Amino acid sequence: GLVTAWQAEQASALALLRRTELEKTRRARRQAGADLLAAMGLSPVAETVLVADTPLRAPEDALEDLIFEALLRNPRLIIADLNVIIRKNRVRLAIAEFLPKLVGILNQSHTSNSFTRYPDATMVGVAGIMTVFNGLENVREYQIARQAREAAYVQREEACFAIMSGVVRAWLNLQDARDDLALARKAYEVESARRVEVEAQWREGLVNASDRLDAAARCDVAQMRVMQAAFSEQVRIATLLELLGRPMTGKEDEEAASDSVEASAPAQRME
Repeated sequence: GLVTAWQAEQASALALLRRTELEKTRRARRQAGADLLAAMGLSPVAETVLVADTPLRAPEDALEDLIFEALLRNPRLIIADLNVIIRKNRVRLAIAEFLPKLVGILNQSHTSNSFTRYPDATMVGVAGIMTVFNGLENVREYQIARQAREAAYVQREEACFAIMSGVVRAWLNLQDARDDLALARKAYEVESARRVEVEAQWREGLVNASDRLDAAARCDVAQMRVMQAAFSEQVRIATLLELLGRPMTGKEDEEAASDSVEASAPAQRME
């Protein structure tokens, strides 16, 4: 009976604030997951789960090293390189249509004339056979192949610049996420200390119930912001790792280690 009506309404408003912040956090999590899937080239409506006990570790390399690694390992640039090679081969095929085709000649003869010094004779040579030259058609195919090769070079350069800008953008977003996480953790530490102090004052009768509820709500909101900032950091790390072409989990390394152990086990038994 010590709580007045307005204090009860304040507690209800704080509970509503807690539910509203929780829904906002859920929507932000869904949006961040959709952005991650879209950056990975997957469907944004698919479900994505980040395991809490195995967080992603951000690369600690310099930005220049990250850009170089992305240019070496990113699948998009590998595909662009293969496209350039294919276009080069098409140009070579178009040039080959202008060249004559050469065939070898092997001619052996034998005579029964006993007065002949060399009754067996062999003649080896090369003869050229000119293919039919279709003038304008062959020239057009050659020009098309050269233009396709130049376009492949341009596409490769565009892919390089896109990957470089993507790595820079992802790296900068990661730095922003780290700063936001550090700020959120600091605010949570302050609100936690304030809540402990208010709880002690409430037990001594120095503050009323509304102040206690207010301190608890502010601490909970700060905690949710820490979780949201941590999730945002994980999304930024995953985006950067995807651009670098690195695996986002350690399962590949674990499988490789287990395979090496299994391969060395028979040799140890034989020894």
